[in-house]
Amino acid sequence: MGTWESLHKEHSEIFTRVNLLEKALIDLLQKRTAGGTERPPDIQRDFLEAFEHGITLHFTVEEEALFPALRKKGKNAETLVDELLLQHRSIMEKYSNIAQASHTDEEKREILLELAQELAEHGRKEEISVPPIVTQMSLEQLREIDQAAKRLGYSV
Repeated sequence: MGTWESLHKEHSEIFTRVNLLEKALIDLLQKRTAGGTERPPDIQRDFLEAFEHGITLHFTVEEEALFPALRKKGKNAETLVDELLLQHRSIMEKYSNIAQASHTDEEKREILLELAQELAEHGRKEEISVPPIVTQMSLEQLREIDQAAKRLGYSV
């Protein structure tokens, strides 16, 4: 399995986690506004731990192994990479923002919901836009991406 296939598989896993988190957060926010007093689920903490461990390497591999190769495929690919990089920055800023102690639990949940939604939108964009470009790459270009990903500690 190559780097793109591994990243694609991770996108599917991220979609599943984001959907579960989003449903749990929406349910929790609805209970809060309706006066419910249930203890917040640990899904928020679990998501953040999985996010920190998985998405950091995932984004690094995309940014340092995949995106440079994509950029070489023309102006449209360059524009796509620029858009994806902006999304990466925005997602990571939201993640960092959640960790700030100055936020209330309610504010953190709102930021987390925004993060989950943005991450899902980003994943959909990659899943729609990147495969047509990857299919235009030669086997040698794909091998170079795999080698770069391995140097970053990504198992291909």
